[in-house]
Amino acid sequence: MKYELHLRTSRAGALAGLGHDLDLIAEHLEVTATGDKIRAVVKADSVKVYGAMTDGRLDTKSPGPKDREKILGNIQKKVLQVAKFPEIIFDADISDMDSGKITGTLHLCGVSRPLTLTKRDRVWTTKINQPDFGIEPYSALMGQLKVADDVIVVIEEKG
Repeated sequence: MKYELHLRTSRAGALAGLGHDLDLIAEHLEVTATGDKIRAVVKADSVKVYGAMTDGRLDTKSPGPKDREKILGNIQKKVLQVAKFPEIIFDADISDMDSGKITGTLHLCGVSRPLTLTKRDRVWTTKINQPDFGIEPYSALMGQLKVADDVIVVIEEKG
């Protein structure tokens, strides 16, 4: 089965209207299952800007190329620190997968924490709090524009 992983960020701060609610995509996601165990590995440098939410809809043409380049640089260097942490790994036991939940351990930026994914139809979702993994959410303009602490993770089954 193929999967597509999206990370959805939202804006915070007094100047939030100047930023973007982003939809990021992991272009390299490898999922392997052995018995009752599953391992999902994302190459951290494969996380790219897929688009931005505009009026409640995904706009894959936004942000523009210049902003995408700047955002991607911040994600890779400051947020995910891809040179230091090249992989994001989720290890889980799937013996109770029929319950609509998978609980495992997420290894992100050198920190390992428990994480539960919940399934609805063919979509698995969860929420990650960036500070829980030692990540300081991106901010600009002296903190008046920043990325909210929580990031929504969406994994779609693609047949």
